[in-house]
Amino acid sequence: MQRLLLLIMTLAHLRQDASSINIPKNNNAALRDFIADVFIAGSGPIWSTYAKLLVEAGFNVIMCEIGAADSFRAATTKDGKGEAFIPGAHKKNEIEYQKDIDRFVHVINGALSPVSVPVEKTTADTLDPAAWNTDLTKLPVTNGKNPKQSVSGNLSGESVTRGVGGMSTHWTCATPRFHREVELPLIEKDEEKSFQEWQRLY
Repeated sequence: MQRLLLLIMTLAHLRQDASSINIPKNNNAALRDFIADVFIAGSGPIWSTYAKLLVEAGFNVIMCEIGAADSFRAATTKDGKGEAFIPGAHKKNEIEYQKDIDRFVHVINGALSPVSVPVEKTTADTLDPAAWNTDLTKLPVTNGKNPKQSVSGNLSGESVTRGVGGMSTHWTCATPRFHREVELPLIEKDEEKSFQEWQRLY
């Protein structure tokens, strides 16, 4: 929990610092002449924190982001002249999902694609015998359907997704704890010391 709070505070500080940077008008030329030691793809909470540590250590870092900025500026006075930068916004915190969190399930499902779907091999009794039918042994892998995938060996719920945004945008930095007796790997030779170290890291 302490590390998560430190990460959030660091991210907020980093974003506030970034909001005060004056970008030159001819920023393409500035980027062209910039020599970086490290390139980082993505500006989420993990990479932003890592980039800050690298910069503080004296490295030149260039970071590129393709996603939209979910964080925003909010008015702090009635006349709207005063404003404050609100960092850390993400989809799950939007009002519509806070009112009905079950609606967020559709956001996740909409981004998922099945890894493999067995080809349907049931016989259509009403199909005309003269109708064309393909040879199921010569079908290619198309649209996620694998003709060589057995129905019994298929992982029906296995899906993949490609999209901008990860820990902070969709998953809200959720890091569930490993179960001690099931999936917690040993990082120390002594099991009890290993468990205590995991507790410290969490």
